[in-house]
Amino acid sequence: MSRIAFVSPTRQVHLVEPDGRMSGLTTDADGLIWASWVSAGNPKFAHTWPSFSPSGDRVACFRLREGGNASVLVTSLDGVRSAEVIDLPDQVPIYLQWAEDGERIAAVTQSGDDLLLTIGRTESVNSQRILAKGSPLFITWTQDGRLATFIGGGSANARMMIMDPDMRRPTEVLPGTPGDFCAPVRAGDGVVYGVHAHGRAEIVRMGTDGSEKHFAGGEGLLAFVASPDGRMIAKAVAPGGDGTPYQGLAVIDIETGVERTISDMSCLAFVWTPDGSGLVVSRVDTDRGLVEWFFVDTHGTARHVADLLPTRDFRFFLRFFEQYTQSHPIVDPDSRYLLLAGVLRGQAQSPRIWKCPLHGGKPIDIGEGQFATFSPPIAN
Repeated sequence: MSRIAFVSPTRQVHLVEPDGRMSGLTTDADGLIWASWVSAGNPKFAHTWPSFSPSGDRVACFRLREGGNASVLVTSLDGVRSAEVIDLPDQVPIYLQWAEDGERIAAVTQSGDDLLLTIGRTESVNSQRILAKGSPLFITWTQDGRLATFIGGGSANARMMIMDPDMRRPTEVLPGTPGDFCAPVRAGDGVVYGVHAHGRAEIVRMGTDGSEKHFAGGEGLLAFVASPDGRMIAKAVAPGGDGTPYQGLAVIDIETGVERTISDMSCLAFVWTPDGSGLVVSRVDTDRGLVEWFFVDTHGTARHVADLLPTRDFRFFLRFFEQYTQSHPIVDPDSRYLLLAGVLRGQAQSPRIWKCPLHGGKPIDIGEGQFATFSPPIAN
């Protein structure tokens, strides 16, 4: 079992219990201008990108104030204890990710043409402490509490680094010239990223002990996600580059290096199910203007799940799915349900949150909303 946090049409964060009971975690917002994430009219607060803590007892999100200033808000599930733990003046919120210890949060925001990486602790109010700056900028926490940070794809200054937020250890620049990919991903005790090496594109898994493993990449924009147990990588390539569909969805065994293609469909996004039995894959049906969703097992058998006209929030999630799925899971811990936000074909005509069974059954209508994510499993 797990909980759900979702963003309502008025940009409030709501909590849904497994039995369907709902409560509000935030208040005082009404409306939003998408381009700036700033409220329309005269609301006091608006909120985006809720994410559960690793222990599942708190939710962090971005809070937007009148005038455009932002912060990271952390609130307990009862909605009573909350604090704005990182101040982000005059910035557009993009992404946040909890550290595994539940004591730190990394936030990526935009200021002008640059993306900023800020680190804050959850037990106190933090003025902004910028760890890195560049564009594009993607991150993931490592097993030992550092940040794998990719800056500057496609430029001569592109680099992949392991950074210590507390500055107690020197920054490590990882080997290889970073290739055309988005977010680094954690796989077990290692980090996976893309490089140009030996005249070709490769995927590299760098272990905490400095060990390297190289796998075939592909010509174009690489996308990859690691299985929950860290033993497999799912990868696909967009030959036309940014904005074009991914092709040749395959899984790679990290130990043996054996690669198997499991689907030839053109993909918009793909994420592992927590049990590692397969991937949830989406593709665009241009004729109908919908996003089709499938469950594809590791043997390549595909099952249709739903067709959706996604919300703006959810389209942004899909555009950078490798980054967001690491912190905002849309498949529940039991690998039974998929969370979708938008207009579901054959259902209500307004954007809603849908809990869709992966293996047959009717979708469950959670309510009106813009984006939703699952919590870690709830202990019995």
